[in-house]
Amino acid sequence: MSDFDSVQWLESQSRPVVERKAIAPVGVNKAKITSAEKYKSQKGNWTVRVVFEMNGGDNREHIEYYNLWATNEDAKRISNEHFTALAIACGYKSFPNEASELQGKTLELGIYHKDETWHNQDGEEITSTKTFIGEYLNAIKPVTPASEQKESGKTPPTL
Repeated sequence: MSDFDSVQWLESQSRPVVERKAIAPVGVNKAKITSAEKYKSQKGNWTVRVVFEMNGGDNREHIEYYNLWATNEDAKRISNEHFTALAIACGYKSFPNEASELQGKTLELGIYHKDETWHNQDGEEITSTKTFIGEYLNAIKPVTPASEQKESGKTPPTL
């Protein structure tokens, strides 16, 4: 007996059409942290991996790695500066207890692009555009609709 009894084998398959989103444009972009975790890299080093949803999902997600435990002191300092700026932009006055506490936070990111050249497995030279965060800007505060706002300091009207 097979695990796949009564499952039809398809000789030809159609590929689903997947919309390829563009990278976020240069400048200030709205971002929401959809995932944040302490992450062990392939080389066995600890880092913090943060996934940003860009512009309400209109643009491709951006993933940033913060190598806060790097053995190279310069890399560690730079990562710490960037991660501290992220925490401040999310409204923290010190680091949260867990990276996952960043999930759901909204902020604005100053984005820039840089073309980088690298070699693939076949030795071919490839140039691709990489997205970088230049600035972490203040958290985006949710707007309370006027119908829900309470007026304070005023006496209710008398009838």
